[in-house]
Amino acid sequence: MSSPLTDAERDALALLGGFFLQQGQAERALTVFAGLESLEPSVVSHSRLVAVAALAAGRPERALIALDRIALGGQIDAVFHLARAEALSALGRNTEASASMRAWLSLRESAHPPLGLAA
Repeated sequence: MSSPLTDAERDALALLGGFFLQQGQAERALTVFAGLESLEPSVVSHSRLVAVAALAAGRPERALIALDRIALGGQIDAVFHLARAEALSALGRNTEASASMRAWLSLRESAHPPLGLAA
């Protein structure tokens, strides 16, 4: 199935959403990124952008919806767990937020093991 957007259109929309985020207009960024996600639901990176914008806009419920799409796409990584912890914490779901934070720390530590002392 072909994409409804050309590469140039996709890049322009992502740039516009990024500009809105940088200017502190997270709701507008969320609208742009949610549009990208609607047009190309199989592109997991759009869900990542939605999650970031939703967190910046103070909409953790919307961020969790995007994070669920990411999980269904098999794209769980350290950043996923960190964003999930932030969203869950904002919703007062502290036990789940703690579990996500522990998962983030675990993945982060495995990627960057502490330096041992040379003997």
